[in-house]
Amino acid sequence: YGTQSYVCSPSVLINWMKWKQHCSVRSRKSRLILSEANTTVASYSLCDGLQVLVCQGDITKLDADALVNAANEDLDHGGGVAAALSKAGGPQVQKESRALVKQIGKIPTGEVIVTTGGDLNCKILLHAVGPVGGKSGGRERALLEKTVQSALDLAEMFELESIAMPCISSGVFGVPVTVCSEAIVTAIKKFGGEGGRSLGRIILIDNRGEVVRAMQEACDQLLQGMNTRNGTPSDSGFQVDAFAQDNTARGATAGAPGDGVHLEIIQGTIETQQVRNLYTIHKLL
Repeated sequence: YGTQSYVCSPSVLINWMKWKQHCSVRSRKSRLILSEANTTVASYSLCDGLQVLVCQGDITKLDADALVNAANEDLDHGGGVAAALSKAGGPQVQKESRALVKQIGKIPTGEVIVTTGGDLNCKILLHAVGPVGGKSGGRERALLEKTVQSALDLAEMFELESIAMPCISSGVFGVPVTVCSEAIVTAIKKFGGEGGRSLGRIILIDNRGEVVRAMQEACDQLLQGMNTRNGTPSDSGFQVDAFAQDNTARGATAGAPGDGVHLEIIQGTIETQQVRNLYTIHKLL
């Protein structure tokens, strides 16, 4: 056994404890609202009801328990998805990010830092530091898988039920979109295969049509054919549901209800969380 450390703002822990106290008897329905700015392109059901959604739209308009920011090692949210989320979340997001970096230094590739989302519609904002193309010794895919796994593990540790993430490292970091998409979906597949999770929905969202298509293709390739449409288990224990023909419907939530995990791919922007100081959380592996 070993330990894995996660860095978290004290305000996140305080708010989480208050939320846990308030929700001691909690509904199993995942909090997920897709605004009219977002379109669900595809939906996949994995074991134990975990759902993966692929969406095109604005992640900053999404209402989910956790939003994932594609961050750099300095947590300097100056461009791309990071800038959009920071702007939507308000000055507290960048303020807390700078405070964390000042206290612990640059964030290594593959690590995830937790802050509040500020004005974003989420319980926590996860700053995931993905690999930079050409600067990772050819290990971009492995490092990105680690990054996504860390984000999913953190969401699970906070007992959250929905998480939304962009196509990390596919923008200014310069990692090919296909590599990013396959790495992200591979990490989700491994996570979902473990079962018994509180996390029920995973939303993959981007506002670039070509990126959304790449994420959908990765899901088709890596998740398809693992279960029948009616949920009869296959050897691999996964199920893929074809989305309704009219997949341009707005504000829809896909996937069967229950105690499962759901993954969604969305094209859009991701911004809604808040955080302040710093704590390190240790988790037994």
